[in-house]
Amino acid sequence: MRNNMYKAISLLRHEQFKAIFLKDIESKMDALEFVLNVRDFYESIPVIVLGVSSKSEKYLKKLSNVHVAQEDKCIDKLHQLV
Repeated sequence: MRNNMYKAISLLRHEQFKAIFLKDIESKMDALEFVLNVRDFYESIPVIVLGVSSKSEKYLKKLSNVHVAQEDKCIDKLHQLV
């Protein structure tokens, strides 16, 4: 899974996207680390993170334009952003 996150970061560096949807899973690079890496080159892209640990959620909510939602509420969060 770690390779997939690095591939995603590489893709994000070379392509234009309007938003990022991230489902946190247990891996060596968690959602927080992923978002911080993305913020290095995309400062304001909206990021919706689904199903994160409470520890990650605490820090993710402090970042600008990062929205944390449980999977059952992701459609509601998407409607709020659109």
